[in-house]
Amino acid sequence: MTRSELVEMRNAAIDAMIADGMDEDDARFAAMTAAARPDGILSEQGKSEQHPALLSLAKAGRAFLDGVEYVPVSAAAPRMYTNEDQTAIWVS
Repeated sequence: MTRSELVEMRNAAIDAMIADGMDEDDARFAAMTAAARPDGILSEQGKSEQHPALLSLAKAGRAFLDGVEYVPVSAAAPRMYTNEDQTAIWVS
């Protein structure tokens, strides 16, 4: 993910939060924070207090900061985990 892609994702998250009734200044501040310092947003994920677009942006921001590719996963997509003995477990 490039910096410009992250900015586009940030702008889309701002638009989504405003469309859902959030104040424009609050939405902009939350999105800029999620992109630049995602760990605080991601730590709240378990409490379900964050907008879904904000969580997705924070995950992308964390991936960008770590230098890895961010690939959003659909909630309906199956996920694969590997056991200690290297056998695959599919969770759908």
